[in-house]
Amino acid sequence: MKGKISSLLVALAYLVFAFAWGGGATALICGTFLIIPLGCIWFSEALGDYSGMGMANGEITETTPARYVIFSGWGLMMLPVLVGLVSWHMSSR
Repeated sequence: MKGKISSLLVALAYLVFAFAWGGGATALICGTFLIIPLGCIWFSEALGDYSGMGMANGEITETTPARYVIFSGWGLMMLPVLVGLVSWHMSSR
């Protein structure tokens, strides 16, 4: 439950920042990006239990532990922060 609340707060911070920085269209794009990481964090059991058809003609033959799905969701959610920090670091040189 803590993870869900934390991810919601981070997502809301992203949306507020996106709206303040670029307006409604930017916030909409940001919100669209947040669907996948929030889904991974909130529904990790269901997504981890999925098996069947995969992408690029592959097949998912085994389930994925929920903690890996959550970790991937957090990684994807924090990726813009990491890219921003690297970009800021490179521009301050």
